This record gives sequence, C-alpha cells and structure tokens, in this order.
Amino acid sequence: MPLENDSDIYQKMIDNLGKFIKYNKNLLHIDLSYTRLDADSLIKIGTYLRRAKSLLSIHFSGNPGVNSQVKAYLLDKLHGKDHLNSNFNEDSKVNYQVFQQE
Repeated sequence: MPLENDSDIYQKMIDNLGKFIKYNKNLLHIDLSYTRLDADSLIKIGTYLRRAKSLLSIHFSGNPGVNSQVKAYLLDKLHGKDHLNSNFNEDSKVNYQVFQQE
C-alpha cells in the first residue's frame, strides 16, 4: 500500500472538516482563524456551508487564502441561510473576519 503524501492528507483533512461542518447538528460556532488555509481549501469548506443547519458563526481571519473572490464566494454560500449576516473588519489586513447571528 503506497504511503500518502502531505497533500493527500491535507485534502482528506479539508474534506473531513467540511463534512463535520455540514452534518454536525449541534455545531454553533467554528473558529478557523490563523489556520493557514489557502483559497482552494476555503472554497472547498464553503461548499459545505449552505447545509450547515445549526451553524451561527464561522471565523476565517488570518488565513492566506482570504481574498475578495473567496470572500464573495463564502458570502454567497452563507447568504442562503436567512439567520446569518456578515460583519467585516475593513481596517484589518484580513478583509473577511466573521459571520455571526443577528
């Protein structure tokens, strides 16, 4: 059986995290700030957000993958959830900080 490389392990970790977010019925808040997530990883996680029924807030600040395109994508995924709105820290070096309940 071939050994997995770091990239394969990282992708499995992102997939498992996304599934955890999607299927966890009790997850209210998740803080992924400063976890070195790149844009591809954030987008992958974003694919699971619309189905995260219990999620009230998610934090991504301090990740190198946060940019205007990723931010727009994540907002689109979360705006499908009526009980969430977004807050941004525009003065920060990181544009996307947190989504939280009104």
